[in-house]
Amino acid sequence: MRIHDKTKKNPLTNKAMMNKVNPFAGQQRKLMQAQEEKRKVARKAAIKAKQSKAERHKKAKRTKLDQERHAGLVKSFKDAEDFIAEEERQGNYMPGDTEEEDDE
Repeated sequence: MRIHDKTKKNPLTNKAMMNKVNPFAGQQRKLMQAQEEKRKVARKAAIKAKQSKAERHKKAKRTKLDQERHAGLVKSFKDAEDFIAEEERQGNYMPGDTEEEDDE
């Protein structure tokens, strides 16, 4: 008559032992697999929708607007730098000068 197994089996790697230790493990495993399949299907649908013609047009429109906005910012900074450079050439502006009065 044998009282116990000769070697201890790890329930984390041995499904039969896990089911003995945790009777809910088999059902939990099935639920996790179903959840994973559901996630894969949803992810595949999301990617397909993202790659659709309408989404590509939306992205192209956003990209164009972002590029225009960036070009406008670059132009405004360049205009400001040119204005400061012109003021320096005329002698009306010295770097470090401010119009605010110092409270001393």
